Amino acid sequence: MLVAALTFGTAGWTIQPATDTATVRSVAGLSIDQFEKLQLPLLPLPGWEERARTAAIAEWTASREALLSGSQPHALLVASRNEAEQGRYFEGVEDSLLGFAELGLLPAPPEQRAGWPGESRDGEESTADGADAETAAAASADEAALELFPYLANLAVKAGARRMGLGKALVQATEQRAAELGYSRMYIKVDRQNFEARRVYDRLGYRIVYLQPRTDPRKGPLGANLFLRKDFGDVEPRHRSTQSSSKYESQRLPSCKA
Repeated sequence: MLVAALTFGTAGWTIQPATDTATVRSVAGLSIDQFEKLQLPLLPLPGWEERARTAAIAEWTASREALLSGSQPHALLVASRNEAEQGRYFEGVEDSLLGFAELGLLPAPPEQRAGWPGESRDGEESTADGADAETAAAASADEAALELFPYLANLAVKAGARRMGLGKALVQATEQRAAELGYSRMYIKVDRQNFEARRVYDRLGYRIVYLQPRTDPRKGPLGANLFLRKDFGDVEPRHRSTQSSSKYESQRLPSCKA
């Protein structure tokens, strides 16, 4: 079992896997508040938001418990206050939950070649013609078929615990778990405009390997998701799947928030 006791300055926390329903439910509440927009009912009676949130938390909790008990590796790492350290304080955080990270397995994205439009040679993002990108993506899709790799599928830190290194610590704990499972790389999907999170991932050694344009009109014409990759070992993957690599786009991988 992964248990990482990490400290930063005078603030301390413990990162460990979620092992009980109460913890998973607490994480579900943070995830719903960070990533979800509750659907307005046709008849919004008083208290509808609380009822909708409760239902969403119950659904999220059930889905994660099913994943955690399934045959395919899945991890939910929770950052909590280190109660052994006295005098700690996180502004606006009432309970012990400070943040969480989720690791799941999906096929690798259709990665870009060196010098491929969308990524310059130094790893910085650049603009690309969609047709060229799809051609290169199709060329690499067959190579990634059948193999599953770890993704940082969710990352959230409560507002009162941010800018203290906890987001970085959660990513590193997720990398550690991926390595323990026998993998030598990890992917992250992040909103192109989420510059704060991208700075964290850049410092941790992640590089852009694929730009996925979005058609959501609310994000504007430049809306896109970036897929990032980091190699951290020379380990042979243990798990394979008959899932097509093209299906990674249809899987739900929310853009991470740090």
